[in-house]
Amino acid sequence: MKRAITPFYAGGDAGPRPRGRILLLSYHFPPAQTAGALRWQKLARFAHERGYGLDVLTLAPAALSMKDEASLADLPATVRVYAVSDPPTALDHAERLASRALHALRRLRPKAAASAPASSARPAPLVAKSSYARSELRFEAGSLASWSRAYHSVAMPTKEKGWALRAASRAQDLFVPGEHRMVVACGPPHMTFEGARRLSRRCGIPLVLDFRDAWSFAERLPAAFASPLWPRLVGYYEARAVRQASLVVMNTELACRAMQAHYPAAAARVLAVPNGCDEGTVARAFEPGGPFRIAYAGSIYLDRSPGTLFRALARVVRELGLAPGEIEVAFMGAVAEVDGVSLESEAAAAGVGPYFRQLPLGTRKQAERFLASAHVLLNLHQDTHMAIPSKVFEYMRHEAALLALATPDSATYHLLEGTRAAVAAPDDVDAIAAAIRRLFDAHRRGIVPAALAGDPRFSRRHQAERLFDALERLDAGAQQPTSR
Repeated sequence: MKRAITPFYAGGDAGPRPRGRILLLSYHFPPAQTAGALRWQKLARFAHERGYGLDVLTLAPAALSMKDEASLADLPATVRVYAVSDPPTALDHAERLASRALHALRRLRPKAAASAPASSARPAPLVAKSSYARSELRFEAGSLASWSRAYHSVAMPTKEKGWALRAASRAQDLFVPGEHRMVVACGPPHMTFEGARRLSRRCGIPLVLDFRDAWSFAERLPAAFASPLWPRLVGYYEARAVRQASLVVMNTELACRAMQAHYPAAAARVLAVPNGCDEGTVARAFEPGGPFRIAYAGSIYLDRSPGTLFRALARVVRELGLAPGEIEVAFMGAVAEVDGVSLESEAAAAGVGPYFRQLPLGTRKQAERFLASAHVLLNLHQDTHMAIPSKVFEYMRHEAALLALATPDSATYHLLEGTRAAVAAPDDVDAIAAAIRRLFDAHRRGIVPAALAGDPRFSRRHQAERLFDALERLDAGAQQPTSR
């Protein structure tokens, strides 16, 4: 017997009845403010235009640390959003008990250091890396860190699977034959695909996998689960989902080609659909008499150190004799350090401490106002070459210069090649400094950069049309009677 489920958000009955509905499983969705929530928040409008409604299963708003209720108002009338809780698992309880026991043992341990002579000071502990490349994944039986990473490489997908199966169960209660045409799963978290795979099979409707990031062949892993066990485990789940999927959507052309090479039997079912940028531009909001600002908004993770940027800025400051207040680099986000070193310390070490500002994490609207106050918008280098940070497309709507630190083999470099954006290798201080000088000189001459959003290649609408063309073909094929 199906359970009655009430959406926590329903757009209403305005407009014509949808010709069909899509069951969307996405852990990140409004009112969440995460970058992942934007993907289908923005695609919902194009689904509506094509005559499809969305029934979204997402993380319960009560579990969100930051939310923006106004983002729900951006959704069309044909969207209904349902909450799926993510309660602590047995593994979570076991980890807490183990952590308490470990702290208790540490308190009981004799304080040998207190009785040791002052001359026997221990060397400072090494700072652990925050992430590891695939080529660096190792397991050493005698290493506690290796065992911890192996454990978390199993524990994390297990916890994600719990939410995915709950979401699939709720979606099955919503399912109406003939009305719901397909299941779409958006990840990460990628174990959402496992829930969607089971849901698709139970309901007998097509499965669509939307990869915002690569999964089993991700180029870099956070240290917590950087174990050779991780790609083998998630590769098992990924292969099952890809075999069953009618369509696999990747976020960049590079990721699309990698997926096609990894699963040649599914190559014809793999499509690249980048995020794209929204129509229109954001009005400039420079501070009167304020400095020439280089701005970055968002988290800094997976070893995206801004050290070379700081050194390049130091060179420009020296060569042009600039004082604090004439030029600055400002970061807005949740992370104030990289690999144990604060951004403030790194800026000071490069000689630009007085030229650096750190702003706390804000709402999406606050971040937009912050970016509108900048003359240059910065995208830091990332070692995940197949991905394009969503902020790059957000930056394109601003009347500001875009400075991207990217290597020629990266998706970001390919995206911006041939545009007005300044692109420099992440370790090339000379090239970064030259770009800053050139942009600063253009500012002094009163040149206002045009927003890149005017280029149709970068349009979200253009990308969404490619996606929904494919979904319509999939839907039409599923509706055709099968011959016996």
